[in-house]
Amino acid sequence: MSVTMISAPAKSHLIPVLRALVGAGWALSHAPDRGTLVRNGQKLVLRSGESDIRLRLFVYKVTGSGRQKPDERRIEITSTYQKGLRRLRGYPDVVLGYDATHDIFVGVDPKRIAHGGPTGNASSFFDREGLGWNREDEILIRPRKAKLFPGSLEFHAFIRPLRLAEYFFNLEAIHSGAYGGDGKYSGMSSTAVSTKLRIPAESAAGDLLVLDGPRPSHAKRQVSKRVVQAIEKGDIRSLSKRRLTPEQFLRAKRRMEENGRLGEEFVLNYERKALRRAKKRHLADRVRWVSQESVCEGYDILSFEPTGEEKWIEVKATENRGRVFEMSHHEWRTCCAAGDKYYIYRVTEVRTRPTPEILRNPRALEAEGRITKSPTGWRVTLP
Repeated sequence: MSVTMISAPAKSHLIPVLRALVGAGWALSHAPDRGTLVRNGQKLVLRSGESDIRLRLFVYKVTGSGRQKPDERRIEITSTYQKGLRRLRGYPDVVLGYDATHDIFVGVDPKRIAHGGPTGNASSFFDREGLGWNREDEILIRPRKAKLFPGSLEFHAFIRPLRLAEYFFNLEAIHSGAYGGDGKYSGMSSTAVSTKLRIPAESAAGDLLVLDGPRPSHAKRQVSKRVVQAIEKGDIRSLSKRRLTPEQFLRAKRRMEENGRLGEEFVLNYERKALRRAKKRHLADRVRWVSQESVCEGYDILSFEPTGEEKWIEVKATENRGRVFEMSHHEWRTCCAAGDKYYIYRVTEVRTRPTPEILRNPRALEAEGRITKSPTGWRVTLP
C-alpha cells in the first residue's frame, strides 16, 4: 500500500500539534493534498465518536516580548481580521503559541485575532514561568491584565502535548476563566504506539486534516474530607444573609483566585525589577513563583535581599483597599519559623492600580501590636 508522509512548510509550527495529538492516541484518517499542511490556518477536524469539532488552527512561535522585559514572552499573531483574514464559516479560529525548548503550547483567546491594531498584527504577552509547567495531568490557566477583554483579564492556557485535545474541546470555558479541569478528554492518557505521521496515499486530497480519537473521558475531581473541612473553617456565616446560590459562591471564589494570581504575578515582577535596579541581575534571575510549583510551602514568591539573603513572600491581594485578609495556620507557622526573611505583600487594587504594602516578620509586628490576629484572619493596622 502506498503511503504519504505528512509535511508542512519550514516555518510552520503545525507538525508539533499533529505529533501531540497522535502521541495521545488520535489517528490520522485524512490529510490535505500530497500530505502537505498549510503554513498556518489549517482546517482541522477532530472526530471523537461522540462530539466532533471543526476549527481553523493558527500556531505561532513563542518569542521574547520585544519590550525590554526579560521575564516576559510574546505570541505575535500575524494573521488578523484587520489585516484581511476572512472568517471561515463552520471553522472557528483557534490560536496557539509553541515553545520548542520546553515542548509546551500556549492557548490564546481567539478574540486576539479581531484586534490587530494599526499594523494588522496582534501580540499576546505572558510571564515566562508558565512555560515551565510540567504536569501532564492538567492544563495551567493563568489570568493576566488586558483591557481588551471582559473584566480586563485575558486567560492563557499552558498545555503539555498530552492535553491538547482537552484544550480544543473545552476552549470556550478555558478562556472565560470558568474551566474546572473536568471537561472532555481531561481524563485522557497516552495510548499511542507510534507517532509516525503518515497516511494512505488515497486519503491525502483536498484541504482538510482529519483525526479520529477515543471517546471523551472526564477526570474525576474528588475532594478529600480534610480539604472540605479546611474550606468550611472560613468565615462564610456573613454570606448567609445574602442568600448566595452555589453558582454565585463559586463565581466569587473564582474571582478571588484570579485576584490572588494577579497579585502574585505583580509581586514576582516587582521583585525582579527591584533587584535589577539594585544591579543584582543574577539574583533577579533566581526569583521564583513558588506557589506555581507547590502549594505546601507556606509562601508564594522566593526572592532575595540585595545582599543575597532569601525573602519568603506571601502575597495577599484584593481588588479594593481592604485592610483585612486571611492567613492560614500553615502560613503562620512558616512565618514564625522564618523570622525576618518572611514577608507579607498586601497588594490592593490589584486589577487597576496594584499597590504593595510590605510587612516584614509579621510575628514581630504582632508582638508590637501593629497587626492583630483574629479568628478569621489578620487585621492590618499600619500607622
